[in-house]
Amino acid sequence: MNILFGDLAFLDANGVTDGGCVMEDIVPQSDPNNMCPTGDSDASCNLLFLGVGVTIFIVAVVLPAVCCCACTHTCCFRRDKKDGKTHFERTVRTKMQTIITDRTIRGDAKINP
Repeated sequence: MNILFGDLAFLDANGVTDGGCVMEDIVPQSDPNNMCPTGDSDASCNLLFLGVGVTIFIVAVVLPAVCCCACTHTCCFRRDKKDGKTHFERTVRTKMQTIITDRTIRGDAKINP
């Protein structure tokens, strides 16, 4: 308001405005027509956005991570009753050992000190 009252385009030296100001009715303190807002709408919006953000984070990040870890553990690291080995030991480790052995025998393996 100070900026507007200091600007000569809005307020003349005699106190007359440029015509943009109008008289408004004063809202009574009891506010029978509910013209004034009640409550803290900013807090409600912030709480809503926080809830939506947490929900999206849980659905997009936490839930897939938990499912992936659970499936990997169940499928790859559970020991089989037949031979006592995990799926990882039976497949990946065996293949890697075969590759390393073959390359070592051929002389392809490069060992960095």
